[in-house]
Amino acid sequence: MHEIQRFPEDFNGVVVGAPVIDEVATNTFYHAWGVRVNSQPDGSPILTANKMPALIAAVVRACGDQQGLIADPRGCNFDLSTLTCKSGDDDACLSQAQADVVRKLWEGPIDEHGDRLSAGDMPVGSEAAWMGTMVPKQAGQKMTLETVGDYQWSYDFPHYMAGFGEPTGLTNQNKKFDRASFERLNAYSGLYDPTNPDLSGFTKQGGKLIIWQGWSDSGVSPYISLNYVHAVRDTMGTEQPDKFLALYMLPGVYHCNLYGGPTTSHEDFLTPVMSWVEDGTAPDTVVVDYSASKDGKIVPKSRAAYPYPAGIAYSGSGDVNAATSYVRAEPKQRFDDQLRWLGLDHYKPDHQLWCESKSPAIACAPR
Repeated sequence: MHEIQRFPEDFNGVVVGAPVIDEVATNTFYHAWGVRVNSQPDGSPILTANKMPALIAAVVRACGDQQGLIADPRGCNFDLSTLTCKSGDDDACLSQAQADVVRKLWEGPIDEHGDRLSAGDMPVGSEAAWMGTMVPKQAGQKMTLETVGDYQWSYDFPHYMAGFGEPTGLTNQNKKFDRASFERLNAYSGLYDPTNPDLSGFTKQGGKLIIWQGWSDSGVSPYISLNYVHAVRDTMGTEQPDKFLALYMLPGVYHCNLYGGPTTSHEDFLTPVMSWVEDGTAPDTVVVDYSASKDGKIVPKSRAAYPYPAGIAYSGSGDVNAATSYVRAEPKQRFDDQLRWLGLDHYKPDHQLWCESKSPAIACAPR
């Protein structure tokens, strides 16, 4: 994304998968939130590994389709109270404190005014990827650098990379989720974050771009991709992006096809982008292949995907786990693709910073 925005002549065909476009907010607020909301004062987790199977199964039952996948988590209205323990406490239910953690993870970090500090957080349907990410895998483990990925991603970045020069002293353990911290930590978001929606330099070179994002991605909010494509349309015109940009939102796909989830997935976006650049054939059907889980409880399956917002529908016959049994269809529901958060003003050309060394300092400014 940096390449096509800053050096648009370098490539004429690009495939971008699971993009961390809002890198600063992701590695300061998004991942730190997962650590803080699930930590007791002694570092023990509130939501524990033994409770995750019941949560995962309940969400799939409530919102999954024929293949057990959630087509769009925004259409899932799962009522967590149905899984809350009514008396006692066992692995089949969540305590009130654990249910509160799940709600906060789905909601994402908010500041003192109730405004979002990142582009959403964990999508409904990503729960199977929380193990080892926000929930230690083994009983008795605490929330540490060694046990949970969210701790790793959000510990060093705010300390070392939020500014130039001396470390900030901020980590996921002491940073505040407030407006002042957002402004401080995002001082160089125009350098780190490739959010410039003006891709006219890339399109003048005949450039074609495919972005794909997993709806079950816990590593980066899938709403980031939707926000960016929305901004491109606002900047370049509603219809213009269809000539050079295709977005695929893939149900049941975890971060980078595998990170943290119970199954890996595979799809070929290279062939479509080559055909688009070389032959002028716009992308259409892409088949996503899902592997079986290691425990065999999730069977292998394939699924057809189309450029967003198109969805699929079961044809009425054939194997429900085969892509050939589905046809292209309009989505059952349409949603606003722009998720409001404090970083929406980053999606402008003049937010992009260019830096140069001016000894003994580094100077950054828009160009």
